[in-house]
Amino acid sequence: MQQIAIEINKVPDDSKIRKRIKPLGSKDTVKYRLYNSYNPVTKKYNLRDVCIPNRDIVTDPETGKTYEIAFVKNYGPNMQPVFGDIWFDATGLCQFTLHGNRVQHRKIYDFIEMSNYLADNPNRDQSAPILIERVDESTDSNTLRKIRKNKQQAFNLVDTMSDEEITSFLRANNMPVGSSEFARRDTVEEMIEKGEAEKLLKSSVSSEPTGADHAKTIEALKKSERIAYDKTTRSWTAKDGTLLFILDKGIGKSPVGDFAKFLTTKKGAESLVKLKGLEGANEGKIEE
Repeated sequence: MQQIAIEINKVPDDSKIRKRIKPLGSKDTVKYRLYNSYNPVTKKYNLRDVCIPNRDIVTDPETGKTYEIAFVKNYGPNMQPVFGDIWFDATGLCQFTLHGNRVQHRKIYDFIEMSNYLADNPNRDQSAPILIERVDESTDSNTLRKIRKNKQQAFNLVDTMSDEEITSFLRANNMPVGSSEFARRDTVEEMIEKGEAEKLLKSSVSSEPTGADHAKTIEALKKSERIAYDKTTRSWTAKDGTLLFILDKGIGKSPVGDFAKFLTTKKGAESLVKLKGLEGANEGKIEE
């Protein structure tokens, strides 16, 4: 019985899937690394041999059409595809470089760049596992910057959370619930220090737009100089001089966290309205 050739790698050139991919020229090179195989904070490797899936289903975000893609080394009888393997091995520090002057390398490049496994693919299916990351001179510095930003956001979030929310988070993540509020907050902050800020940032400890959202707005408005904090008077003011909040005196007070908490109360409603007005002012929507 004659086999029917498999329809594969038929993504149209005008598809958004392909349009975002820069052609790999004959003199070009691109380096890939197994995702999470290197920690730029500790500078330690988590090396192992991994064979990446050589087939995937991708969706054009504009048309909604789906296509099967694969790393096809060549075609056999009746034009049946012969799939190749894509390995990350420990001896190569779980990374490899593709060269544009090699036919097979260009095939691997096209597959990786279109696949859902690539962390840098903006069109990837968010439910798919991230297995590959592009590597250049800025990759690890960008990662460190993101880690620092996430850590700061997580600490700000802890400042805005009530003891009930902290306790709920600890229980949901099977972490020890201390005998005091101080101990419970300390446990969460230790988790953040160890590099697990995203665990807290991705949690849903509250369905309301709580202090976490307000803290993010405060940081952005401060960065754009639409509000300012005076350490001497311990006060937050708007650009036009409007007083928004005065931080109480005491050890352990957080200018951002306590202001964000205040905005969740009835007393802070007027200041919250002012912030929302500043956020959507003529200067344009603030960037995160």
